[in-house]
Formats: sequence, structure tokens, C-alpha cells
Amino acid sequence: IGQETQCDVRQVAIANCVIHRSHRMFTIGIWDGGVVEDVTVSNLVGDTLAYYSLARPLQFEVKQLWSLPQTRPLGRIRNVTVSGVIARTQGRILATAQEGAWIENLTLRDIRLDYVHLEDAYAVCGMEERGGSNQFANRNLEARRQNAALVLEHCRGCEVDGLRVHWPSAG
Repeated sequence: IGQETQCDVRQVAIANCVIHRSHRMFTIGIWDGGVVEDVTVSNLVGDTLAYYSLARPLQFEVKQLWSLPQTRPLGRIRNVTVSGVIARTQGRILATAQEGAWIENLTLRDIRLDYVHLEDAYAVCGMEERGGSNQFANRNLEARRQNAALVLEHCRGCEVDGLRVHWPSAG
């Protein structure tokens, strides 16, 4: 939902989806302004085992594109609930907004991440510094490089309940 749209998106319900070999199982990306709000996503099952770097099961992002003049107001993501997700992945959940923007009232409930292997976000983000890409979260290099199951930046009123992470076995 979102990305290169300048329109508002409201009152969306998505349920009971099976997703395979996806770069993102579900994402809201606001890059050019606009508001996405009042969204409910439930019962997603699948994987992000596409052949891309930085695949993510869930991503929420507010930013302005690097190449655009900073004349448009930053967009907003608010009142989003995601529940009942089972994902085989190598990536992490990201909810990031650039400085001056916020993700508000994001609820993540009953999410299970089964890691087949761990992607080294630090190494992959180092490649981004040399080439640049809009596939990377916001402008905060520290947030982009975190090797974690969940990264939140500039989020308020967010709730995480029932996040289960199964790391790959060592061997």
C-alpha cells in the first residue's frame, strides 16, 4: 500500500492470504506524502524467500524520496493492526519513519517468524552506501543495519504482543 502515491488510503481490510517467494509479505510505504490509516491485516502465511537482499515479512515506512525536492509534507501511517502472521524469512520487521515523521498506533499481534538463516543487514547496507537504492529503509543508517527481528524508529503508540521468533539452529 502506498509508496509512490500521493493519495490518502483509508479503511482497508486484508485477510486470509498465502504468499510465497515474496520480497515483502505486506508493506505500507509512504514515499511521496499522503496518509494511510485504519488498516487491518490478519491471517497471512508465507515466506520471503525470494532471491533478493533485504526481503522483509512486514515493513512500514515513511520517507521522502531522495531525488524529490523537500516541498511536500511528509506522509503518515496510523491506526494499523497486523495479526496472525506466520512467516519463513531471513529478514526482519521494520517500522521506520524519517526524522520529522511518525508511525502511530501500529499493533503487531501473534506474529511468528521462522528464520531459515539470518541475513547480515550490516553487510548488505554497506553495499547500499556505494550504490544507493530505494529498497532500503529511511536515511538512518543505524536503523537499517540492525540485525534484529524487529526494528522500530519514530513510532509512537505502538504495541507488540505475541511476537515469536525461531532462530536458525546452529549447525
